[in-house]
Amino acid sequence: MLATPTGTVLVEFVAVPNNRGVSTAAMDVGVILLTLVCYALACLLWWQLHTPVFLLCLLSGHVGALASPLWVLLYGVTYRADLGVWFDVLGQPVYSSVVIASAWFYPLPALIILYLHRVRWLGARYTIALLTFLVMAIYHFIIETIGLGLNIWSYDAAPLLPFGLSHGLISTALAATISMVLLYTVLVVQRFSLISMVLSLVPATLVFSLMIQGVLGAPFWVSLRFAESQSWVLIIGMLSTLGLLGWAVHIIAWGMDHMNWELV
Repeated sequence: MLATPTGTVLVEFVAVPNNRGVSTAAMDVGVILLTLVCYALACLLWWQLHTPVFLLCLLSGHVGALASPLWVLLYGVTYRADLGVWFDVLGQPVYSSVVIASAWFYPLPALIILYLHRVRWLGARYTIALLTFLVMAIYHFIIETIGLGLNIWSYDAAPLLPFGLSHGLISTALAATISMVLLYTVLVVQRFSLISMVLSLVPATLVFSLMIQGVLGAPFWVSLRFAESQSWVLIIGMLSTLGLLGWAVHIIAWGMDHMNWELV
């Protein structure tokens, strides 16, 4: 506020930094840098191990992001309003940060485990596969906690779950199962020809997301429609989805235990 010689008071408007915008910019930079590091390591491993499977899995993650608007509609997840939008699918925006981060969101734990298999630091046994799923669940729980803490996404629009459970726990279980089946797939196709690997891996994350979140998660997201009037329906739907996910993890672990593949 300034006073002129004539006594008139002028108001000086000072620009105040938009903290939310700065945090979004910092988040975008972090996501891009992490994605570039993953791509650099994938290229390095292609040169060292003579397989493009790591690079193809990262590309598969980007393709899997095409299904993200569907989960907004079915699970009630919402993203912060200041995220950049690239295009729309099903009338819902596809955010640039989501597309970029999807390169490593699902594939990263699967690729780390694959590398440990390739260098013979880890075997493929049923109990090891179950422990692998546990590690993947911890990874996705950490990512979920960070995302909710930074308000990148939230479940405020979704109904409250019974027993005090968080939607983040259900999301963690779904995401860990997707990473698990992606690991099984790369173990199977890593010795395929380049064309076969491309055709198998590039759409894999999208297909597995639709199968697990869309089909195995159907009892849960369908029950969300009746949560306000029939809470018992939500309990049945949630337990049914968790049971289906447990069954899927058992099948994948059994398949890894009986897998006949060469490491070198």
